Amino acid sequence: EIPTLGTPEGVYYWHAQAVDAASNSGPWSTVWKVTVDNTPPVVTVAPVAGSELSGTEVFTITVTDNNPLNPATLTNIFTYLFNSAPPQTSQGASVNLSSCTGNTCTGTFTVDTTLLENGDASLDVGMLSDAAGNPTVDEYHPAGIDSYFNGYTINNAPVITEQASSAPT
Repeated sequence: EIPTLGTPEGVYYWHAQAVDAASNSGPWSTVWKVTVDNTPPVVTVAPVAGSELSGTEVFTITVTDNNPLNPATLTNIFTYLFNSAPPQTSQGASVNLSSCTGNTCTGTFTVDTTLLENGDASLDVGMLSDAAGNPTVDEYHPAGIDSYFNGYTINNAPVITEQASSAPT
């Protein structure tokens, strides 16, 4: 592992040559390539935080990075939508971000919000990382933990059924 803090991001090439005390030099080594990447991937979710949810909702997660993503961290990502206040109910789903084009990967999962309490809810997306090992970050949490998207509202209106009248006719 090469420390890269302070090194500008980009592709670098290097090679080495040994020189002894008598200034005799050996052959140059093979040229090596290294990519310095200190930028974490960005995670976005649709529907966006702040949306009102009801019934069966399909979420799309998109991960974008300035370098190739690490496929090993993009399979079986556990996600769950949970109520922010008691009683804390949740609906989980596994998602594979297997649809990739360039440096962007997407995946979908479905949540049945009728199994959750009405009210405020948040979405937890399991931690992802890029090929350089940079973990995702979000506005609420530092690097190295899951991404959270707050501000959803669960609003499943009650179903009203007609009741038979017991009044005489």
